[in-house]
Amino acid sequence: MKKIKHVLPILCVITLLSGCGVIKTSSSEQSTPTVSAVITSQQETTKQQETTTIKEETTPETTESIEEPEPQASNSVVFDDLEITIDPNITVTSVSNQFSDLDGSTVLAVPMTIKNVGNETNSLNMFYAKSFGSKGTELENVYFYFDDGSTIFKDIRSGASMTSNYYLLYDGDGTYYITFKNFSEEKEIAIDVKLD
Repeated sequence: MKKIKHVLPILCVITLLSGCGVIKTSSSEQSTPTVSAVITSQQETTKQQETTTIKEETTPETTESIEEPEPQASNSVVFDDLEITIDPNITVTSVSNQFSDLDGSTVLAVPMTIKNVGNETNSLNMFYAKSFGSKGTELENVYFYFDDGSTIFKDIRSGASMTSNYYLLYDGDGTYYITFKNFSEEKEIAIDVKLD
């Protein structure tokens, strides 16, 4: 009985995927596909998949070299067709939100310039940027506590640039990292911080 429970849904899915339709017949004949038609259709689908796979494997590979623009400064990276540059003139501020556990916490406002070096409108995806503090642990995002915090994630047309602050929660003097990572590349910028 368990096998029948598993076989019936599989046969239904195969029927739907294989494109078996209702065959027009005279009124005396039934118009539903038979089990043998489904099996035949499944075998034909398997043969088509094998043929497709063979064709994909025998297609000659083309080698293209994609040249990534070089960053203009040592505190820059090119990520996702965006040249991201950190300005060393970091300012210190604090979170001002009485409803937050972070109220009064020290925050570093890091000026960041983003230039679109690609051919299409682009933006820095907020989910691709992570920050790590001086202790090497990921920092909590605090950009949403500041009026200009989300400006860094706005769209930029090809060739244009913008500058705004990227906010890092301060956890002591040392080296901080801003990491940019998507599905195909990963870059990071190190920032040495020492508050006087």
